[in-house]
Amino acid sequence: MDIGTAVGKPFSDIKTLVIGIILMIIPVVNILTIPGYMIRVANRTMNNDNSLPGFSNFGELIVDSIKYIVISIVLMIPATIVLFIAIGSMIFGALSATAMTGSTELMQEQLTSIILGGLAAAAGLIVLGIILYIIGAILIVSGIMNYAKTRQFGKAFAIKENLRNFFTGSFIVAIIVAIIIAIVLTFIVGIIVGALAFLPGGVIIGLIIAVIIQFVIAVAIVSILAEGYPHGTPVQGPQAKQVP
Repeated sequence: MDIGTAVGKPFSDIKTLVIGIILMIIPVVNILTIPGYMIRVANRTMNNDNSLPGFSNFGELIVDSIKYIVISIVLMIPATIVLFIAIGSMIFGALSATAMTGSTELMQEQLTSIILGGLAAAAGLIVLGIILYIIGAILIVSGIMNYAKTRQFGKAFAIKENLRNFFTGSFIVAIIVAIIIAIVLTFIVGIIVGALAFLPGGVIIGLIIAVIIQFVIAVAIVSILAEGYPHGTPVQGPQAKQVP
């Protein structure tokens, strides 16, 4: 795993780096381009090409970004439903408690039982929701990597395959390394931005540096994850064919 190459990749093409930074700071545009670009980075990395892909063919970037968002939403539906039900149970319990005011002793006992039952159910559902959220996050990461590898949208929802690919030694190591790098770079940026805040115009400079590092972190993390993901012989997608 070449960490230096992954971190230095964004700086290998300054023009592309500048374009990426500009796109990241434009609302809506960033949502419709950056996710698709990260899929492009992953696909190229899995094809053993450590060069930084360009932003050509924005149509494909937008389509891939939308697919990225759809994958993330769909795989989080179970956790979202359970958590909404849990919140509903808690709200029902609170409303029932309010209704107890002025009730007879028997009614208060009955309402108390209902409230306690609702809270117990809510607690259980919250725990289940958290578990489903973790599973959903795992499936999203692995599903997006599998889509980037195969260029087949359906592969993002191949649950068994994606779970198997996630729990491989190389990918777990890649995730740990990616997290450490993200924490270290974020910490460094925090120190720099904090120091610049005391200088005239330092806040603006600090924000620019923060955006630059944000793009660098995103590309580095995706590159590391793609390198560690079981990819065998990836499909050479249209994103990987484009020339910067």
